[in-house]
Amino acid sequence: MKTIKNFAINFNSFNGRTTFASGDLLTGQLSFELTKETKISYIMVVAVGKAEVHWSSSSGSGKRRRRTSHSAAVEFFKLKSTIMEVDGAATGSTKLPPGTHVYPLSCQLPQGDFPSSFKGIHGKIMYTLKAEIKRPWHLSDDFVTEFNFVNHLNTNMPELWYPLSGSNNMTVCCLWCASGPISLTASTERKAFTPGDTVRIFCDINNGSSRTVTPKMKLQQKQFFFTVSRDLGPRRMVVKNLASVTADPIVGPSSDIHSEFLVPIPRDAEPTISNCRILEVENIIEVNLDVSGSSKVTVLFPIILFIPPVNIQPQNHFALIVSVKCSYFAIKRRKLEKRDILKEVGDPIPPSTSHTATKVITIPATTAGSVLNCNILKVEYRLSVYLDVKFASDPEIKFPIIILSKLLHSEEEQKTDGLDSVMTSPV
Repeated sequence: MKTIKNFAINFNSFNGRTTFASGDLLTGQLSFELTKETKISYIMVVAVGKAEVHWSSSSGSGKRRRRTSHSAAVEFFKLKSTIMEVDGAATGSTKLPPGTHVYPLSCQLPQGDFPSSFKGIHGKIMYTLKAEIKRPWHLSDDFVTEFNFVNHLNTNMPELWYPLSGSNNMTVCCLWCASGPISLTASTERKAFTPGDTVRIFCDINNGSSRTVTPKMKLQQKQFFFTVSRDLGPRRMVVKNLASVTADPIVGPSSDIHSEFLVPIPRDAEPTISNCRILEVENIIEVNLDVSGSSKVTVLFPIILFIPPVNIQPQNHFALIVSVKCSYFAIKRRKLEKRDILKEVGDPIPPSTSHTATKVITIPATTAGSVLNCNILKVEYRLSVYLDVKFASDPEIKFPIIILSKLLHSEEEQKTDGLDSVMTSPV
């Protein structure tokens, strides 16, 4: 029968989570059961943060075929803490009676830029807590458990919240004839996202060819494993598709098509890792125009996925946007223009509250009225009401509205600055 059994390490939640970051105090309880009276020299815990990579490659053929193993390891920190002091200097041990024993444990994690926990095909970044129970004339009994570590991004960097934009184009050729150009301009609202967010992608598409093009979006994760560094030594790459969206085909020739697409980020998506010498994780949004019978038109956006700190209380804002969409129709052609003509932001809304916000907005006097009864031209307006939520997707409600052409009956009315409208919405 084993002398030590039912060993367990339980961590106390920190800020409502059992996830830890640099500088946190890791606390919990260590428990085990002794089947008989046992002499114990000491009980110690060791916290370790490290990264490991390993893979194999083959070269040659037949009898000359050789298999080479590649591996590397990096240790970020190693901390030791004594849980039970030795009682009894003469014997160097103390006797513990049979039964269950529980000891509090605590370990101050060091400050530093350490990468988040990660497990991949060819490598892993792990943070462990090992408990060592040393008995006289015995090898130490070791028990190891992992804890989740998160590297918190500095969200005060403005470049994380700037929009990303890119464009690309191509000309399709058939023998000696070249068709019109196919162009793609795409943008996202920001660079940084959290797992569970939805990425909005805005596309301007011009298909001047006779081919059919199909817009496709996908979120791709690239995992890199190195034995030395990114620039030195062997390396291995693994690509995973996390999400994909395919839109309706666009038959050419078509011009000036403005579209918005939503790409969901899985809640279990791994955060971006760029601060480990032997392991990196990149997340990329790939926007494609899949051209029938030809190559693709592609725009790439490297984005950053991060886990937000639990102790940050983001300020949410109530906001309104009035946008206009103008459609122009000709024979087998349509041109679309879309722009925001007004944006109003309300006061911050405290967390965990129910709030009713009232906002008065002024439509500019120069705004043209809605046009809905013309076969070759339409002018449509939309009011968007949303919560600007940091670190999360913005909940939004859209209302189609009609702006009436202003009737001027007198010189005083011509000097009026605008039309007022009131929007009240529960938040």
